[in-house]
Amino acid sequence: MRQVQRAARGYPERAYAKWLVLHFTWGMISRYVESDKAERKFRYVCEYQDEKVLSPLHFALDGVFRSSLDFYKKERGRGEEAKDVSSFFQLSKLDTKFINYWNSNINLRKKRVEASISKFKKALDDYLIPEK
Repeated sequence: MRQVQRAARGYPERAYAKWLVLHFTWGMISRYVESDKAERKFRYVCEYQDEKVLSPLHFALDGVFRSSLDFYKKERGRGEEAKDVSSFFQLSKLDTKFINYWNSNINLRKKRVEASISKFKKALDDYLIPEK
């Protein structure tokens, strides 16, 4: 969540989408941090803000945030019935709808985000926690 909040900082509209982004991104990276060793590495790089590992994750989070706001603009409605950003991201079943949007041809950020997630996974795998 800290990394999601960091990626949202400075962009007011992103604050509303952060739970959707957290849930979606965690679904993509959780399998890479499931083992005890990987989980310890992930916690360490987050606590010490090691940009070598976190930079690809931040790029991926930025892409997911951008996609979530594109999704909002597509799905919010028109005219007086249009939902504002704060109420839109509180709708139920939004995660399922976003996954459908994510996998559609409309989403132009998917490949770059997935490439960044792969870079993050490799950087995390290669990371060595310094000995104390």
